[in-house]
Amino acid sequence: METVRQYAAQQLRESGEEEAVRDRHADFFLALAEEAELVDPAQEAWLDRLNLERHHFWDALGWLEKGDAGRGLRLVVALRVT
Repeated sequence: METVRQYAAQQLRESGEEEAVRDRHADFFLALAEEAELVDPAQEAWLDRLNLERHHFWDALGWLEKGDAGRGLRLVVALRVT
């Protein structure tokens, strides 16, 4: 799987669309994190769902920290558990 991921990342870079795709990816996972209700009875279900996507959140945060600290901060705040 890692070889496939690396190949796909290379193809994305070479396509010239890496920034746009990474931005859409980050936007999707930021919206998901902000939608999550982490303070009500549905919290456990949300935590389970977000845990399944944790690698996507890490990828999005890694991308955002390189150029959009504001959205990165929103992502971190949205994922906090109160």
